[in-house]
Amino acid sequence: MRWSNQDYAITHVRYDDDETSIVKVKQREVIEGGEELDSPQVRTKSAVIKNVDVYNNDYVTSTHGSNGWKLGEEVHVVEANGEKWLRTDPNETPEDNLGSLPTF
Repeated sequence: MRWSNQDYAITHVRYDDDETSIVKVKQREVIEGGEELDSPQVRTKSAVIKNVDVYNNDYVTSTHGSNGWKLGEEVHVVEANGEKWLRTDPNETPEDNLGSLPTF
């Protein structure tokens, strides 16, 4: 599968003790053509939100299988209860939800 206009892929997440708020993610830059991902970089949730809101970077989730990296869902920044959250669905539920990505 080819990637289209995605800047970064989130491959792993780290949640807080309540497991409702993401603390950090492993993101990988999408290589030209979108068939490969660069080495992982650990970023805070606030850095990802800034990349989306300020720099207009696009994010998707991604998982790795026997055939390499597989494109997941688009990541949205939503605001609920005065806080910003990372979600694969754009609803305003006040918690992070990037599906079933592995934790680190």
